[in-house]
Amino acid sequence: MDRLVDRSERARAAITDVAYTAFSTGAAAGVGAHAPGLDLMTNVLQAYSDAVGGDAAAIYEHVRDGWTTPWFILPADVWPKMPHTRLPTRQAATIHPGIRHALDAAPTGPFTITDLMPQRVWINSELGRAMKPDWGSSLQLMAPIASKRRSPVCRVWVLCRYSTDFSIGDREVALALQPLLTAVTRHYVKSAERELPADAAGLITEREAAVLRLLLAGNRPMAIANQLGISVRTVDKHLERTYRKFNVHDRHMLAHVLNHEISGNAVVQPS
Repeated sequence: MDRLVDRSERARAAITDVAYTAFSTGAAAGVGAHAPGLDLMTNVLQAYSDAVGGDAAAIYEHVRDGWTTPWFILPADVWPKMPHTRLPTRQAATIHPGIRHALDAAPTGPFTITDLMPQRVWINSELGRAMKPDWGSSLQLMAPIASKRRSPVCRVWVLCRYSTDFSIGDREVALALQPLLTAVTRHYVKSAERELPADAAGLITEREAAVLRLLLAGNRPMAIANQLGISVRTVDKHLERTYRKFNVHDRHMLAHVLNHEISGNAVVQPS
């Protein structure tokens, strides 16, 4: 009984911590700001990882007959250790049992790799062997985000541990946090899809606009590159041209310009 109480208290504390992180990050962006998603996802992802306990954390989007793409990965030095980043979803599902399960079974609650296969089978699989040098056992807990029935898009929050598996208590914390993760994800998607002001869109190319939307939604250049299927260098070049056109030097200045000056036609026209 005491163990059940302890797990319940842990879940409540996790909800408080992650909710506070989401609220404080959103408030810092400013009510009505053009880029409310700035830093929201990475901050909540870190809080989620801290609450459940993970050596690494990520948010993935899997599009049926499309691409499997990492939106965010923490810590930052994990990116170079990934055996695969952006893959066709059909290919990703053939090598990763978690992706296959998320797409085929549409689970509503968190699940682990070892729910789907014995740990030794996972470690000796094609992907398990590829990940072992940098990731050890690469034991994963996946929390799917609820979507519309038969949606072609599946989004999943993933935690990874290098050696120890996730306990019943870890799963209960993840399950308790799932509604918060869903709300944050939907907020992010909505902000990422938001149209740029007409005055701003008229100054930049279609590709620059695509990069800008993802940047203002909180993505870093590596995540933008993966989502658009281009190099980080190309992302940087698009951003450099966009900053120059708006006469700013970074994304925060650009967000301020878009939020406060576009309607007053105060944007500096490109020369």
